[in-house]
Amino acid sequence: MFERDTSSWGQVVTRTRRRFPEGKGFNKPLAYLAPMMRKLTNEEAMENAEKYGLKPVRVRGREVVQLTKNIGDKFEEIPWEEFFEILKKKRLAVYMSKGGYMKIMSDDVYE
Repeated sequence: MFERDTSSWGQVVTRTRRRFPEGKGFNKPLAYLAPMMRKLTNEEAMENAEKYGLKPVRVRGREVVQLTKNIGDKFEEIPWEEFFEILKKKRLAVYMSKGGYMKIMSDDVYE
């Protein structure tokens, strides 16, 4: 019924294989990561990205955004305002792990 996992920080993560009725259990994707990731404000995301040398980019011709160091032919650099507008439109947010890993995920993962 339950799986137990040990994360890289030694925390035990419990996931269920069983489906619960709406509103009970782990219905939302990645909800078991809540203790490991925290949502960043726009200012925190910009500060951390600059600290690690990351820039906001969009895949050419699409509304797919990410933070990257290497801007190749596939990407075009965009201003931070546009980056955050696209995230808001798609209901996404920037999250950071305890180890400093940044990830773009659904804005309501932990609500």
